Amino acid sequence: MAKTLKKLSAYTSARNCTDYMMCEYGIRELKEYMAYKEKKGHKIPSTVYIKFYRLKKKQDKLREK
Repeated sequence: MAKTLKKLSAYTSARNCTDYMMCEYGIRELKEYMAYKEKKGHKIPSTVYIKFYRLKKKQDKLREK
């Protein structure tokens, strides 16, 4: 992951994920982003948590198919 983390990819939005692995990439990226923010001592925006839980929910739906 980039050191600056200026922008999150499209995979971090649940509506852009069409399969299980896309959701997995997005979840992994969000986890790295949250760890980066915590390391720097910054507050994690609530939108990041919302994206994370929406991705987890969509991933669970895709797993059931």
